[in-house]
Amino acid sequence: MDTNNYIGYAVLEDEERALKARLKEIGEKKRQLEEFLLDDMADNGLAKLTVRVGADEDGLPVMKTLYTRRQLWAGHQGDRQALLESLKTAGYEELVGETVNTNTLSALVRELDPDNIRTPEEIIKDLPLELQATIKVTEKIELRSRKA
Repeated sequence: MDTNNYIGYAVLEDEERALKARLKEIGEKKRQLEEFLLDDMADNGLAKLTVRVGADEDGLPVMKTLYTRRQLWAGHQGDRQALLESLKTAGYEELVGETVNTNTLSALVRELDPDNIRTPEEIIKDLPLELQATIKVTEKIELRSRKA
């Protein structure tokens, strides 16, 4: 019996485990930096910033643009059934089936902020009264990058 494939598999498994641990470590460092950088960008009024991260094989600069991305999400305030009823009463019965599709509900909320500048509280105030007490609107702001 040739055990080379078994050994190869065991080695790959160890490599995979080490890479997953490293990815977890990198992810945690990114989360910590992201929190700091989002605050710093907000304090300095920056929506994006391009930085040099190195050079390519020809010695040309490799640039990355860091930018903020804001996304609104909507859901219930703890009473799912109350939200379903208030959606129906407010004329949004097409959103209500057995459950409310969070993406569809969030799209409805995003339509109330086409310029992506209003606070969740301001958006809630523009919803029909029946919904205001049962819907929750939150925002998630994350740092992203792309090749510049």
